[in-house]
Amino acid sequence: MLCHITLLLSDPMQDAPGRVSFTTDIWTDFALHPFMSITAHFIKDSKSKLTLEARLICFKYMPGSHDGASLGKAFVEILRKYGLTEKVGQITSDNASNNHSMTKEIEAILRAEGIYFSSFGSHIR
Repeated sequence: MLCHITLLLSDPMQDAPGRVSFTTDIWTDFALHPFMSITAHFIKDSKSKLTLEARLICFKYMPGSHDGASLGKAFVEILRKYGLTEKVGQITSDNASNNHSMTKEIEAILRAEGIYFSSFGSHIR
């Protein structure tokens, strides 16, 4: 199941003067339904005025395995929907081991596409 994503014709994230960073978390609700959220953090440049923006870009139901490979593929799928695969900055998550594996999967996928991302240098726990 994909997140419902609505893109603006001129999305400020895609036009951000630098990279876009992300925070993400995965948790289970009281009925044991697992969800993943992704928030994007970026600089918006409007008329030479820079502002820090944050936007929830995904709140996704995540049934099945929560191993790093599954999470990494889901994360990159969202990046692609927003056209942000080449603008990934830092990814902040909690210290769960599957988040480290997730960033390693993101690194492998992006590098296979010729996009530099370092799971070691770009993952903040």
